[in-house]
Amino acid sequence: MSSSITFKCDNKLFTVNKNPDNGLHRLNAMTFYEEVFPSVRCAYEQINFSTGNKLFYLINTKEQDWLQVDIETGENIINILKNPLI
Repeated sequence: MSSSITFKCDNKLFTVNKNPDNGLHRLNAMTFYEEVFPSVRCAYEQINFSTGNKLFYLINTKEQDWLQVDIETGENIINILKNPLI
């Protein structure tokens, strides 16, 4: 059985929902959202139909559905998802 991934954001503890059953519905003409994992989306600025810089990550949590986190936190969560401890 896999263990939970928890992280702190704004002095609150959150748990990654690895199998979300809700989609992400955000519309912003200047942002492109890429699914990295079912529970992780990366937001990029969109410039003339091409992808620009990373802006932030969205993480699906058990406590708050989709939560916006900074790039460092998002990439740390991705590394844990890619390389789970056995």
